[in-house]
Formats: sequence, C-alpha cells, structure tokens
Amino acid sequence: MSDVVRLSTQLTNVGEGTLYLFGDVCWNPGNFLTIHVFTPEGKEVSGKSDFLRDCLPPPPSKNDTTRFLKLDPDSFYGVIEKFSVRELVPGPGEYDIVVYYEAALSSDSIRRYGGDKIAALPIWTRDQPLLTSNRLRIMVKP
Repeated sequence: MSDVVRLSTQLTNVGEGTLYLFGDVCWNPGNFLTIHVFTPEGKEVSGKSDFLRDCLPPPPSKNDTTRFLKLDPDSFYGVIEKFSVRELVPGPGEYDIVVYYEAALSSDSIRRYGGDKIAALPIWTRDQPLLTSNRLRIMVKP
C-alpha cells in the first residue's frame, strides 16, 4: 500500500489523417485524463488522496496554434505520472485501472473563439467520443 505506481498513458492516432490535441494534456477530473479504479466485479472504488489532481489551463488565444499537439497517423503523445497506491485504491486486493480522455475544447468554442487558423485544424474535441484505455489489472498486497 505504500508503493508508488508509474502510470504511462499514450494517446495514439490510429486514423489515416493528422489530428491535433489541445496541448495541455494533464490529469483533471472531467477534462483531459481521468483515472477510474474498479473491482473485478465492476464496482468503482477510490483511494484516499491528500490533494486533487487537476489542472485548469487557460484556453488558447485566438489563432494561436502553438498550444496544439500535432499527431500524424501512427504517432502518439504520452504522459507518465506517479501515483501512490493509497491514492488509487482503498486497500489490498485486485483492481482494474481505466483512464479516460476527454478533450477540453468543444467544436462550438473553437468556432466561436479560436479564430480561422485554429478552426482550420482537425482538432479532437469534446464532440468526439470519450476515449477509454485498456483495462490494467493490478494486485495490491498489504
């Protein structure tokens, strides 16, 4: 329970065309990367954390394309984050970890506030489906 887990998360472009992600890919409940932990029976559980992992990056400035990550086909963007086991799970046992990615920007906000340069980019927005990682099964010992 006192160990630290290094969790590597990759967003891979498996499509045929280039796409862009808003560049502040970080841990934030409801936006960007969100981690969920389940028992093998499917019940969602959580650990105890002394702080909330969240980030609130400012929206991109009008026509500022430098805040976006370009993902060509068959390329990926990844982040590695350290989590204490206590932060993830309530106690010893077997658990499944799932990470969700939801873009922070909607296509409507891009159209309204992004400007022509940003609006011309093929950006992954909130309007696309929620991306879900593979399940990672872990065993936590006392």
